Amino acid sequence: MARFAPAKVAVNQLAALAFAAARINNGKVYKSDSFWNEETKSFVSVTPNKILMRDATIDVTDQDRALAAEAIDLLTKDRVVRILKNAKVPDFQNTLTNLVTQEQATMSDAGLMAFLPSMVDQIQHRQKQEEEMAATAAVSQYLGAEGDKVTFTLSVINSRWVERFACWAVTGTDSQGNLISFFTNNNKCTVNGNYTAKIKRTEESKYHSGAKVTTVNFVKQA
Repeated sequence: MARFAPAKVAVNQLAALAFAAARINNGKVYKSDSFWNEETKSFVSVTPNKILMRDATIDVTDQDRALAAEAIDLLTKDRVVRILKNAKVPDFQNTLTNLVTQEQATMSDAGLMAFLPSMVDQIQHRQKQEEEMAATAAVSQYLGAEGDKVTFTLSVINSRWVERFACWAVTGTDSQGNLISFFTNNNKCTVNGNYTAKIKRTEESKYHSGAKVTTVNFVKQA
């Protein structure tokens, strides 16, 4: 029995549908038809974004189309820049970029394309952090020498959970713009505030545009 090939859809149209679905779902991407609301202690029924995208009656606006075009351009350029910098392109971002750089797709790609708006947010957030880091790299100095006890006011640039070590990796600056990094299992030490610590090492970090970075440990709120 002959099998029918899925109908083709222009990639820019599928991308616009992704932004329309995200707009309808208030900026969220839902994979299932319900989610747990911690405040009301109940399940909330929703329409998954990919289902909205496959609905022939969904309203796609000019703004959705414009955002889709900007998103395709952003993902395409960001991958090129990361490759030129010898920086890894995350697997999911790479897969999504492969999709948006095609001319055509099918509605079976809706589940993947639905994440385009949230991927844009992630890339823009990362690019902003990289810009802040590059600006800081030009002025950063060491807080002292290895073994020194220091007190500083921290402005967090990035804080992420490292599953491998079961702790948070925190990067930020003090009030003079000097870069500080540390690991902590106390989430209260992952926010802006006053801290005391001991200098573990100082280095010009290849992970921070060659900036002078002071790595500390024994971090406590002051």
